[in-house]
Amino acid sequence: MDRYRIEVARPAASPADAFLLGNGNLGVAVHGAPGTETLDLGLDTLWSGGPLHATPRRAPGLVEALRAAIVAGNSPRTEQLARAMQHPVPPTPALQQDGRRDSPQPLGSLRWGYAPDVADAPHGYSRVLDLSRAIATTRFGTGRRGTGQLDCFVSAPDHVLLADWMGAAHELVAPEFDCPHPCERQLRRRGGRIWLTVAGRAPVEAPADPSYARRATAVHYGTDAPDGEGRVPAGMAFALVVAVETTASGSRLVAAARDGFLGWQTNPIGDPGPLVRAARQQVDAALAMDSELLARRHVADHAALFDRVDLDLGAGDGAARDELAFHLGRSLLIASTRRTSSMPTSGSLWATTRSADTGDALERSGGGLAPLALDVVGLGELMGPVEQAAGELVTAGRATAANSYGFAGACVHGTPDIWRHGAPGEGPTDQANWPSALLGLIAPLYRHAAHGGDRGAALEAHRAAVEFVLDQLINGPDGALLPCPSTLPGSLCLGPDGRLAGVGAGSSFDLSLVRQSLEHYVELVGARPGSADAAMVARAHAALAGLAPLPVRAGRLRDWPRGRRPADGGAGLLRSLHGVFPGEGISRRRDPELFDAARRTFIARTGSHGDGAWGEGLVRRLGLAARLRLPDEAASVLDELVGGGSSASLLALRDAGADSDAGAGSDAGAGPRRLLPAAMALSWAMVELLVQVADGVVALLPTLPARWPDGRVAGVRVPGDHSIALSWRGGALREATVAARRDDVLALDLPRGEFTVRDAAGAAVDATRVGGSDPGRMLVSFPASRGQTYTVSAL
Repeated sequence: MDRYRIEVARPAASPADAFLLGNGNLGVAVHGAPGTETLDLGLDTLWSGGPLHATPRRAPGLVEALRAAIVAGNSPRTEQLARAMQHPVPPTPALQQDGRRDSPQPLGSLRWGYAPDVADAPHGYSRVLDLSRAIATTRFGTGRRGTGQLDCFVSAPDHVLLADWMGAAHELVAPEFDCPHPCERQLRRRGGRIWLTVAGRAPVEAPADPSYARRATAVHYGTDAPDGEGRVPAGMAFALVVAVETTASGSRLVAAARDGFLGWQTNPIGDPGPLVRAARQQVDAALAMDSELLARRHVADHAALFDRVDLDLGAGDGAARDELAFHLGRSLLIASTRRTSSMPTSGSLWATTRSADTGDALERSGGGLAPLALDVVGLGELMGPVEQAAGELVTAGRATAANSYGFAGACVHGTPDIWRHGAPGEGPTDQANWPSALLGLIAPLYRHAAHGGDRGAALEAHRAAVEFVLDQLINGPDGALLPCPSTLPGSLCLGPDGRLAGVGAGSSFDLSLVRQSLEHYVELVGARPGSADAAMVARAHAALAGLAPLPVRAGRLRDWPRGRRPADGGAGLLRSLHGVFPGEGISRRRDPELFDAARRTFIARTGSHGDGAWGEGLVRRLGLAARLRLPDEAASVLDELVGGGSSASLLALRDAGADSDAGAGSDAGAGPRRLLPAAMALSWAMVELLVQVADGVVALLPTLPARWPDGRVAGVRVPGDHSIALSWRGGALREATVAARRDDVLALDLPRGEFTVRDAAGAAVDATRVGGSDPGRMLVSFPASRGQTYTVSAL
């Protein structure tokens, strides 16, 4: 395989095999059939439903009664009260029945016969996704006429999709559009071009299933007329404008799409007319430029982000595929997250079926891993939409905290939709009643602040989350503080009475999130808190001092405090190891005994089916293997992620052992289900094998897999926004370079050996060996000055 190029010798057999392109707003899946291309289209803000203008209120005394039942160990009563806290999202005026969380909607499939007389299996066929240029190319022989190729890309600078055929000229063929929603189509020829205009409305209700049971749910469309401002309570409008024309080298298709989303609190546009006009303007502007200019502008924009980081793992089969998966993840992050994106890094941009390919909601509990990857792989400037989404969820979450619990601050349940619905919905109590999602959703803001990002936005979000946490904590049987109510999403527990319940007090997952959020808040406030934080930071310090430790029994980390246990024995559950990864609360340096307990727990559970069996759960397993220094397990997970568990286009699939039949939650005949957040987060987990940061120490080559004997990585960012590059040969570190972005004292955890440290001028730097290193490792510390580069070389 060529670097940065995924090459496949056949067209996509299912959506999972398609190449994905995007500009943060418009997503396209390119199937690569010769002669007639199918382009599945999606918009990041094309969702069912509408804004929630009223938040459900709890019955008086309900939370107090629930807590009393938990403390008493009365599981049936706990379940009864937890379900009483659940409530469906109240209907908007457009709906006739109670709704649930809404879902991303596909725009439809565009088919264009650019070379309609080409055989189904022409000679010399190949399709290539060039990750460095974000261009998908289909190339094949055209008989005596030679060869031809179709280049497809989605331009962020010019807001259009371009499909450019360079080959034998054919009579223009009108594009066709298959839309899953009721819509109007208009096809006309004008000025040597063929124009297709599509206008319609998304469903007023097409709920995502908060029970995660993947049962069929009804889809309803509105018939209400837009108001005087062209808006509707639910069921936003959408528009697609497509132009096809001949060119000097063949022909091309230019398309733009718009939807009626105006913000999470604002009724969407229901009149497609303005959207048609806006899309037409974008197409007209692109038609005024030739394809070469459009491509140059697109490639320059993409390369400015993509070229910041590089990973070269050499030519070995496994390593080369791993390397491509790393670059694919970065390319998908760029394609899905731009400054104008609304649901960043979620994968909703490529919702090509009603059961959107955005990954399992449980895997993304707490925000998922993809947003945490941005700063690490040099894409910190794309954090703006993540910060905006977190701020919106805090605003919505304040109403949820007050109305559902009577608590201060903010909380969110489950995986929020574009309307920021975060109240407890209907479903199994371990999932629907999980109150700690916001704690995971705001973690990327803290990481971003540590990389030089907006500290104020991170502090504001953490302040609101910690306010809720402080009201959530109760004294456990031994007096230590426990979050209550608390759940372990994906697992019912057996209470002290031996009966099933989904809700309890102090799951290890929630304890880890609570401690992480309290610590982050205290750090963000700093040594001199302002008036808004003085009293609360004192409460946060007291809470940290009194917080229950993670439960360890028989040398293993447990999922619940004594008296509760998972109904399934905990096999396969990895969320309780959140403090190892993606959190940073468990490390050998901080607590060797807890680290060893977590390591034993991971080893015992990693072979079981559970939340680490597919998709983003596999990425979690890879990150855990990296942090726990288990290179053989890391290699095994890589085999699953980029081998049997991925499609021909290297996209992670629903199940590492999935066959080609439609799986649960997929549309009939849709084939294996893509789990896009897993593909996007993979680059971060792979970096963890090479560069880790824990307790202020940067570890180099901590968990190098044997399948990567030689290689180099450059541009990786660590807290302080310092940039790291390193190379290795035969599994041994050769050289590492640190470009310091601020004055700092750098502590490096290196493989034991002899090294020199020099500045950019070649002068030796006074580096000090310090204690506390792991076996076979050593710690080296030296002062660094902003703007200076330092090189660590093996002797």
